[in-house]
Amino acid sequence: MKYNCLIVDDEKLLADSTAEYFNLFGLNAVAVYGAESCRDFFKTNTAELILLDINLGDGSGFGLCKELRKTTDIPILFISARTSDDDKIVALNIKLSFKRNLSRPETFIFQIIRYRQNLALSLRVI
Repeated sequence: MKYNCLIVDDEKLLADSTAEYFNLFGLNAVAVYGAESCRDFFKTNTAELILLDINLGDGSGFGLCKELRKTTDIPILFISARTSDDDKIVALNIKLSFKRNLSRPETFIFQIIRYRQNLALSLRVI
């Protein structure tokens, strides 16, 4: 199945709430709760954008991003409470399609606006 947004976060309640909120605005969003479930997701599904937590219960979001970059150019936005410059530098060095991180707490409406802006930018590039 094709989704607009995949949310990868080990905080189940937060991930589900974000996906539910996106769905209220007509975005087809789904949440998975770790690196392994993200890998499983892409065996049978696609997404136009990934919101990826840095601290996953079963691995590093940075490591998962590097792995995903080997097979896909889907835009990835990191979502995290971590705000250090070191984390931002690591994220930028992974060669993200959109070099932007979301810091928590950020309201859902701003996440939706960023999603739509990034999707519009990616469609213009193609």
